[in-house]
Amino acid sequence: MAHYFVTGGFGFLGQYIVQALLETDPHTQVTVLGRTARRTFLEVEKSPRVRWVQSDLSQPQAYRQALQQADAVIHAAALISFRKADAQAIYQANVLGTRALTEAALQTGVRNFIFISSISAVGRALQGMSDETHFPDEDYKRTHDMYGYSKLISERELRDLRGKLRVITLNPSVIIGPGSERLNTVLRQTRYLPLLPVPVYVNSFVDVRDVAQAVLLALHQGRSGERYIVTSENVDMLSFTRQVVQAAGRRARVVPLPRAWFLPLDGVLTVLDTLHLNPGIRRISEMSVDKRYSTRKIQAEMGWQPRISLAQSLADTVQFTGIF
Repeated sequence: MAHYFVTGGFGFLGQYIVQALLETDPHTQVTVLGRTARRTFLEVEKSPRVRWVQSDLSQPQAYRQALQQADAVIHAAALISFRKADAQAIYQANVLGTRALTEAALQTGVRNFIFISSISAVGRALQGMSDETHFPDEDYKRTHDMYGYSKLISERELRDLRGKLRVITLNPSVIIGPGSERLNTVLRQTRYLPLLPVPVYVNSFVDVRDVAQAVLLALHQGRSGERYIVTSENVDMLSFTRQVVQAAGRRARVVPLPRAWFLPLDGVLTVLDTLHLNPGIRRISEMSVDKRYSTRKIQAEMGWQPRISLAQSLADTVQFTGIF
């Protein structure tokens, strides 16, 4: 009987991971660490094989006993924010929290650790597709993207422990699928806006259920100390947004956002940053760069293949949302 310790197990990705674990074996037990017992749309918290431990990562004394029973840790919890005012909180939650969890895992004898990082910790190739060998500039990340920086630092610290701990790092791209708040926001915009201006650049997407399957594979496959990009489709944002509109059955026009608008819009965000009023909106000039990623490594070493196309993921999300 396998027993897994999952952080962030009641979040968007986390609940799909918990569901996938429960479906692998009728005897599997899952302990979910979290500060609050959130209700999940998959209702995984109702399973008698799921136990919730109330704590956060900074208090290992509260979850050390639960770790002693675990065969593996799946660390999916993270504070995601692009507000500069949240930089310290992000570092504490994502770097110091991961460090505390790792130390507790080593002390209790856990030897299998799956870390859910982010594509934000992967650098961009000057030409072609980026892969796991590309790393971003740390100084730039620290000052412009604390979330990506926190993942990058945690990856490095975990990599240094590969002789003591089996560590597999997964770097998902933009995660979409049923229950995605990010995608729900775009869907609602298609409902009310007749015109959708979109920056022209390539981004990378993956369905949440495919990420959960990658986690299952990582429990037994892959090389310790290595990281693996998890993505399905590299698609330009005009095409992506048009597919969203089509999936929603709307008639909103999707048009390129003129580059001449970038500077004034970025200027507004600079003012909001200065006044500490930016809700976390990233500068368009920073976002509007092509991001193409390769999955050759995870396919070759784990046999992972995306099963859910972008079109299917969007259709499932529209059906799940039920707002159209």
